[in-house]
Amino acid sequence: MIKINRLIRYAKSHKEGFSINVKNDKIRKIKATKNKRYIVAGLTLIEIYEDHYFFYSQNLKLLNFNNNIGGYYNEKLKCYQIELILVLRYKLDAMETGKRYNQISIYDLLEEREIVLNDIISPRVYK
Repeated sequence: MIKINRLIRYAKSHKEGFSINVKNDKIRKIKATKNKRYIVAGLTLIEIYEDHYFFYSQNLKLLNFNNNIGGYYNEKLKCYQIELILVLRYKLDAMETGKRYNQISIYDLLEEREIVLNDIISPRVYK
């Protein structure tokens, strides 16, 4: 499992945002592939404010030896958030998962852009 202070240092040195895989305490940047293209934030682990940190201890318990973790600056909360993330193959699956997790957007690794979910209506029909 990655040490929390190492994760915070990594986040502070990658303020533009990041998507990484942490396995056996080794950090690897997640690159777009055919099977890994869309990022959906799952659970917030840490919020980094100017003068303090806020730890979500229940979520931190979910960290194990192999996690996908992302970070970005949240303008609304005025803090940097570190989260467990899902990396999915299909855009529609990512959009639906993002909506289920009440996310504002998902991230396309290949095109390196945010996809806002508020304006998108899922085309799937459920019975």
